Amino acid sequence: MEAIHAKLIQLERQLEQRDKALVLIARQLNMKLQAGEMLAEEDHQRLYAVMTYVRNILDEEGKRLKVPLLDLLKREQANSKELQENHQELIQGFEDMPISGGTVVGIKRMGQLDENPFRMQFEIQGQ
Repeated sequence: MEAIHAKLIQLERQLEQRDKALVLIARQLNMKLQAGEMLAEEDHQRLYAVMTYVRNILDEEGKRLKVPLLDLLKREQANSKELQENHQELIQGFEDMPISGGTVVGIKRMGQLDENPFRMQFEIQGQ
């Protein structure tokens, strides 16, 4: 395990060095372009190599993230469907609720008040 761990650390360092070198090359080429210098064939090849490397990294990262994204979308759709089914079940449950003695049960919006008790109280006080 220690040998594998050491090899992993070594490879990570090499990758970091390579990335730093590519960033440095890209900066140098960018400075030449901004200065209006003509790029030599070798510079064009280096720039193409850097762009290809970055493209490959982005493609790999896109492929790696595609599966979890699809999984999340499927779960979101399933949760949405389940929520809609539960919503309909609750509505149906309230509609089918047996009510006796003329009692009316309804659903009110949060914060909505029934004004009838207040009207009766004001009418009694006003007489």
